[in-house]
Amino acid sequence: MTTFLHRAMWLSASDVRALAVAFGLAIFSMPGVGSASDGKALYESTCVACHGPAGKGAIPGVPDLATRLSKPDAQLVTNILNGVQTPGSPMAMPAKGGNPALTAEDAQAIVTYLRSTAAAPSAGKGTPTSPLAASSPAPSDGVLSMGTAQTNAFARGAQAWADTCARCHAMRDPKTESDRNWQVVVTHMRLRAGLDGAHADDILAFLQGSN
Repeated sequence: MTTFLHRAMWLSASDVRALAVAFGLAIFSMPGVGSASDGKALYESTCVACHGPAGKGAIPGVPDLATRLSKPDAQLVTNILNGVQTPGSPMAMPAKGGNPALTAEDAQAIVTYLRSTAAAPSAGKGTPTSPLAASSPAPSDGVLSMGTAQTNAFARGAQAWADTCARCHAMRDPKTESDRNWQVVVTHMRLRAGLDGAHADDILAFLQGSN
């Protein structure tokens, strides 16, 4: 019995799910497995840079997540894990949102969180509290670590990328390059693309802020 308890301490979320299925247990009775609270932290650490705290897209070409919630959970989880290309958009979501450590349980937790926020009631008359319902939410502590100036540069850079770079370059996951490498790339492309210094700096802020 002691040996079993010792080993049970090291069970992963997927192990817990497998045991629950094997013994006919209801997974929803086990807190912490794919819960909305887990999903909130995962969304803020993995998704918010591109999708924004409101889920409406922080970068041109990123869709409003509220329009995706009509799909079943299984499809949304698959899209998160495998990545997805929105038709007509130069932006492609990388597999696992660019976070190689993201698991299927994590993806389900994110979906659970998004559904819970979309269904959240308003706090007061005409005051939406849902991150997916708010039209222009202010960044909260822990959601965006950038200051106001950096956030503005990030937004300008995202627009400059869409206007100047996306016509030739499909958006690649910024996490594939280091901040230093992006600086070299932007410096190299500045003259070829006819960028002035301000636009080049904003694009660099966008790429490094997404990293």
